[in-house]
Amino acid sequence: MKLFILLVFVMAADALDSCYTNQERKNIAELQNHILAFTKSVNTLKTGLKSKHTVWNGGCKKGWKPFRDHCYHLVQDKKTWFESERFCKKEGSSLVNVDDIDENNWLQSQFKVVSIFWLGITDGDLKHWINAVDYAPTKYFHWASGEPGNVGENCGMLQTTDGKWHDFPCGTQYHPFVCKKDVR
Repeated sequence: MKLFILLVFVMAADALDSCYTNQERKNIAELQNHILAFTKSVNTLKTGLKSKHTVWNGGCKKGWKPFRDHCYHLVQDKKTWFESERFCKKEGSSLVNVDDIDENNWLQSQFKVVSIFWLGITDGDLKHWINAVDYAPTKYFHWASGEPGNVGENCGMLQTTDGKWHDFPCGTQYHPFVCKKDVR
């Protein structure tokens, strides 16, 4: 708005051209050129930022889905749990850890295009399940009957047909996964 008022002032000054000296006219013309150049620069920056950071729905980048104050991205490329976690870290996120039943139900409903995906939890042979995000103990579980099961199955998965969790071998199974990060 200030730029518009300044531009109107400069244009009005141009209309009163006959009242100014040659030096004042030259200064006004130079100011008009600077304003036009500045306006073009601002428009160029706006266009560049929009193309670099296409943001939609709650502050999540294109391809990510918002829920509460987080963004989620399903990666259908099948990887081991370790490869999946590394991929998410490169994206500035981590494998999804589930905080409660509402988030679990949302994940189940949003990513039905795959039947199962890695969760960001592991027991690392310790008998205590922890989050891959901060290595804190996992507080919410939604295990299927009989799970967690076998020895050597140290990483969690969510099955989208029923939302139940299963444990699988971390390094020998290849599955899709979901990355999760805070809204920025």
